[in-house]
Amino acid sequence: FGSIFALKAPMVYLAAAAVYVAWLLFATSRASRPFPENPILDNGPGNDLADPCILEYNNTLYLYPTGDQKSFQVYTLPLTDLNNASKWKQGPVVFGKDEFCGMSLAPGLAKSWSLNWAPHVSYDPDSKMFYLYYSVCCNIGVAVSDSPLGPFEDRGFLVKWAIDAFVLRDVNQETGQVDWHLYYAGIHMQHWFNGISRIWGQRLKPGDLTKLDDTPGFDQPKLLLKPSQDWEWPASMLAPKGVVEAPWVLKFQEAKAQPTYYLMYSGAGANTPAYSVGYATSHSPLGPFTKHERNPIISPENPSTRGILGPGHHAVWTEKSGRMWVFYHQQRTTQTGWDRMLMVDELKMNEGIMSLEVTRPNDSADGQPGFQSAGRDE
Repeated sequence: FGSIFALKAPMVYLAAAAVYVAWLLFATSRASRPFPENPILDNGPGNDLADPCILEYNNTLYLYPTGDQKSFQVYTLPLTDLNNASKWKQGPVVFGKDEFCGMSLAPGLAKSWSLNWAPHVSYDPDSKMFYLYYSVCCNIGVAVSDSPLGPFEDRGFLVKWAIDAFVLRDVNQETGQVDWHLYYAGIHMQHWFNGISRIWGQRLKPGDLTKLDDTPGFDQPKLLLKPSQDWEWPASMLAPKGVVEAPWVLKFQEAKAQPTYYLMYSGAGANTPAYSVGYATSHSPLGPFTKHERNPIISPENPSTRGILGPGHHAVWTEKSGRMWVFYHQQRTTQTGWDRMLMVDELKMNEGIMSLEVTRPNDSADGQPGFQSAGRDE
């Protein structure tokens, strides 16, 4: 009996050591990354925060989310405070249009007065101006400021029946020419239950980022994506079905090589736990784009047990080291609705394939906060 115990004792110690090493590696990985805890911003139950845009300027991050749907507010974080989520500072209201929108009465949409959604802010180093592309009552407009803190002066609508603007500053490596491209989700009411949205792109007017290009050959938008994969179709009852929206484009190019454009986007009902993120690629900023066959790369996991709920509508920030971080929202509960909070996790590239491990606070058996992982290994 003694000899058996003597054999078992080292095995017990080895097992305990293995558990400790695994925990240490997990803890170290969390501590070594910026933004060590999710959510990074949470206004509490019933106070929606979603659709983030992230901008780096003068060693500070500026975060612009959807909030009360009457206006847009900015949150700031110095780069020196990346490891402390509590350092996010609530800034001023930068823009808003508080006026009645009839679309707010449509089934499945937030019952807000004016539907101010999904702000996107870009900085133009040539004009040294900031441009806020906004969605109000399913129309995309633009406003201008000389400060990321606003206030932004409205310059009017650019596209009717559209939401979720994104703007890409595209520099040609060989010629140095700079083009700006506007991407957005067009709303097609006649396809309410049969693919309501499509992603479109069009060049902005050279020298004037408040207007679409009217040069012949560039004066019409191009259809880039439409719903075609199964994950893009789930939606709540009576809500629009077949959704592709929230574009965000990244460009990768090795020296003297052909560039590759990654058009990341969200699909499924934005007010459901099924909301997810996929991507498509092209060698041209305006397509044609080919969807990744293993979409989505950010998706729900175990929603019935408070797992990953409705992760989507993201923005990407790239550190000077090259590490990429995805800012996005998750639903607070499994209930259909507009109660969301903001998260951030690392986007990785491996031989041209994107992947992301999604995290979420989760109560463990001992009542201490933990994390639950989702996503796909490529």
